[in-house]
Order: sequence, then C-alpha cells, then structure tokens
Amino acid sequence: MVGEVILTYGTLLLISGTILIAVHLNPSIGVIAFIVGTTSFIAGLLILQKLSTDVLTDQANFLLIRSIVHRGIKLLVGNSLLTWKSTIKGVAFYGIYSLTQLTTIVLITTAFVEIDAKMALAIAGSWGISLTVGWISILPPAGLGTRDGIAFLLFSQVLELTTASAIVIASRIMMLLMDLALVVFVEGVSRYKQIKQTAEFSDASVNYD
Repeated sequence: MVGEVILTYGTLLLISGTILIAVHLNPSIGVIAFIVGTTSFIAGLLILQKLSTDVLTDQANFLLIRSIVHRGIKLLVGNSLLTWKSTIKGVAFYGIYSLTQLTTIVLITTAFVEIDAKMALAIAGSWGISLTVGWISILPPAGLGTRDGIAFLLFSQVLELTTASAIVIASRIMMLLMDLALVVFVEGVSRYKQIKQTAEFSDASVNYD
C-alpha cells in the first residue's frame, strides 16, 4: 500500500515538476528533466528493493539499526517483486491517473475564468505540487490546510486572489464529493456481495434439505 502511494505521488511530482519547468523555463528543458527524473525514480525504486532483500547476518555491526532500515525500505517498496518492466508499467498507469487529476483542476478553473494554454499548464503543475506537499505533510490529516494553502499560493501567481480562493474551495468540495462517492460505491459493492453470499447459502441449505 505504501509503495503504491510512493509510486502515485512520485509520478505526480515528476509530471507536475516537468510542466512547471516547461512553462517557466523551456519546454526542451522540461522534457529532459522528465526523462532524467523518471529514469532516476524507477532506478531508485529498484535499488531500494534490492537493499530490502539483502540478508542481515548476525555478524553484522549495528544489527538493530540495519534491521530498522531494512524494515523501513521494505515498507516503502512493499513485497511485490519490481522489475524495470513492471515499474515502467506502474509509472505509466499512475501517470495517466495523475493527468486526470491535473485535467480536473483545469476544468474547475475554466468554470471561474477563461485561461490560455500556458496558464492551464501552470495551474495543473501547481496543483500537482500542492497535492504532493499535502501528502508529505505530517501534522495535518491528509494534508488538510497545507494542500489548500500551497495551491492558493501558487494559483495566486497567475490568477486574481478571489478567483484563486474560489478554485481552491471548489476543488476541496469536489474532492470531498469524490471521496464520498467512493465510500458509497465500496459500501454498496460490499453489501451486494454479502446479500449474494447469503442468498447462495440459503439456496444451498434448501437444496440440501
């Protein structure tokens, strides 16, 4: 689970950072940064997995420290066996997921103000950065406040303050509704499975009698 979160927000950070570099510096530099960053990210995950599979010997010094580090790395990469192929597929999958998040904030923005392509990219990149910073924030639950504050600060660089605040509020409401819809969906699927299992058990009991 933790490994998937690392993969999700790592990919989101790569895409968002690339977009902001392309907008504020140069598109070519952005492409280079994305290629180098993605390669380093994938290689880093594979290296962490290799470290997590190292055997801890009784003769090793600082065995407790090594054990703690070992468990920490294992928590990050999970139990699944990562390869270049599987990790690239994971980055591609979460890359598509990240793009849907960035596209959503752009669509929300267009409901409040007309924007050009450069502004849309700046807003998308800023949103991705704010989501990532909100995730790594320890004290606020789920980045509550931190994510919104960073988003408002970055949005206000290209939008009016009132527009930026309205977009942040709308995005918060949208995310809450999406979370609620997900909870309802999961609960509905769970109830459906329970009802189906109960019905199958009843039918089996009747046939047995």
